[in-house]
Amino acid sequence: MEITEALPEELLERFRARAADYDERNTFCTEDFAELRDRGYLKALLPVERGGYGWGLSELALAQRRLATAA
Repeated sequence: MEITEALPEELLERFRARAADYDERNTFCTEDFAELRDRGYLKALLPVERGGYGWGLSELALAQRRLATAA
């Protein structure tokens, strides 16, 4: 799976829209985490045949940088 497919701009925009509220209330990003879980992002390093994305550490690092722009 491509990084932009795993973390599309629409998803990141939702994260950006919620970020200030999380910061203001000093709360965990529960909705963001749930969306990442539902997309399978938390299993990104697993092989595709085990339900993951089949990524290595370099892909995950790039994805985390993309995610950090929003959350």
